[in-house]
Amino acid sequence: MLKLSMTKTSWVVSGTVAGQRIRKALKGIPPRKEYKADAQRALMELERAAFSGTGAKQFTFDECAQHYETFKRREGRSMDGITPYVTRLIAAFGKRSASSITALDATMYANDLGRVQAGTIRRHLVALKAILNHANKHGMLDVVPRIELPRADDARDQHLEIDEIDAVLAWVKTNRSAHYMALTMLIDTGLRLNELLRLQWRDVATDKIVVQRVSHGKAKTRTVPLSKRAQAALAGCGATSFVGSVVLNASGGAYKDRHDAARRWRSALWAACDALKIPRLRLHDLRHTFAYQAATHGADLGDLQGMMGHANVSMTMRYRGFIPNRAQAIIQDFGRILPSDTKTQPKRKEESLESLAVIGRRDWTRTNDPHHVKTEDDDTLSE
Repeated sequence: MLKLSMTKTSWVVSGTVAGQRIRKALKGIPPRKEYKADAQRALMELERAAFSGTGAKQFTFDECAQHYETFKRREGRSMDGITPYVTRLIAAFGKRSASSITALDATMYANDLGRVQAGTIRRHLVALKAILNHANKHGMLDVVPRIELPRADDARDQHLEIDEIDAVLAWVKTNRSAHYMALTMLIDTGLRLNELLRLQWRDVATDKIVVQRVSHGKAKTRTVPLSKRAQAALAGCGATSFVGSVVLNASGGAYKDRHDAARRWRSALWAACDALKIPRLRLHDLRHTFAYQAATHGADLGDLQGMMGHANVSMTMRYRGFIPNRAQAIIQDFGRILPSDTKTQPKRKEESLESLAVIGRRDWTRTNDPHHVKTEDDDTLSE
């Protein structure tokens, strides 16, 4: 889309249209507000000329999606492999021109997903919007349709309690020992899935790990303490050479596809939940579990934000959630916090009003306020 702006010397049209980058100063139109209508007509003429005679290339959705995934990998924002959401989007829209996709197509796509949770539909549509916005930013698409996202229910319980954590890890250690270390690290460090897969032995110390993450081309580093259980899991993982990736697949090599790792770890987690009669959780809920348990044991928002690597504390507050046990203890202490001795009660209403009146007389006599109410001290000062 083309945008119109006014500088000190001229009106300027800039933006992307029909796959072309345009920045042009409009000559002959004075840079004053009363000539804005003329500048807008010139902008519309430029748009019509770009669409009519240039024969601009029409990119398919598949090309836009591949460009988006390549860009993400180059920026270090994803590992190898296309996400399942993008894979399904390519299957649905792959050969179509990206410019032909409308908001109605997005709604029909969401309906075709079947009976899934609102959060799943939202993640599909977020991926669709990200691809189209990326294509627009890089000149592959002119107009991005307005896609409405369903509201996901964030109020559901997304964490394990202490006894559930112990039971789940004990079951996994006994029945799926190959995934015990990975699930322990996810629960006790709050790492993201990508961060755990990228973790190197050089970043692991005795009681802490250094997490390195690339976001929008910038490297960010944070330190996360290790619990005794996580230290024992790392020590007992059976590594023969403490070089390279910490988490290895069944053949002893680093995971190349995070979706394969997620599928295997999720299978172990769900098997444990089913065996222990616990509602199934997402792998990402283990990160919620870490934040909730850390807050329950006294970590403040600053501690949590630093350990979890959040840029905004509002996201940390969502992960921490509401802690009913701590809130109940605070409410129960209200009786001991409130004053009960009559000597500590506030002064009578009449005494408080008298003191306010004295303060008022002392201050108001030195003001030129036209709404000033005359007091007894005014006569004394005037004499």
